[in-house]
Amino acid sequence: MSLATYFSPVATWSISIALGVAIIPPMYQGFVFGGGENFLEQARQEVAYLFSWASPSAIRKPLEGDAVITSPYGMRKHPVTGLQAMHNGKDYRCNVGKPVGAIADGVINFAGMAGHSGLLVAVDHADGMQSLYAHLNATDMQAGKQVRAGDVIGACGNTGRSTAPHLHLGIKQHGQFIDPTTKGL
Repeated sequence: MSLATYFSPVATWSISIALGVAIIPPMYQGFVFGGGENFLEQARQEVAYLFSWASPSAIRKPLEGDAVITSPYGMRKHPVTGLQAMHNGKDYRCNVGKPVGAIADGVINFAGMAGHSGLLVAVDHADGMQSLYAHLNATDMQAGKQVRAGDVIGACGNTGRSTAPHLHLGIKQHGQFIDPTTKGL
């Protein structure tokens, strides 16, 4: 049996476990496993949990019910500036206060005000995917919090550069914006 590696903020994200190696996602930077006689079992359970949400089939819509898409992903005339610009997400009409759910299991990367995006929550998911929820009215999320698909992460709003209450959903894959439609959204 090999020994598990203790992590530090600058460590390589891997843990050797008998019969193989599992990679710990960067979002768990700084995570330290406990010690003692149950150390290896504790490590196995944590690694199993970390990868339990890796299935791409776990993606769900951020709003309950049928949501009207008010602006799709792609080039458009910006409703505030009037200029042609890339719209890096999909806008869904919603009433202020309507609950917004995480599209997949993950970890909150950021929650707070973000310029033109208003109140924003960013969630890191498996396989290099990140979802961004902008123009929220409220959230009680904090960086580092684990969420499951469907967990309420905020409420629809009209914060930032916005013409009406809506949810702006952005999806990044390995740091590049992609069309949410490619994920079934």
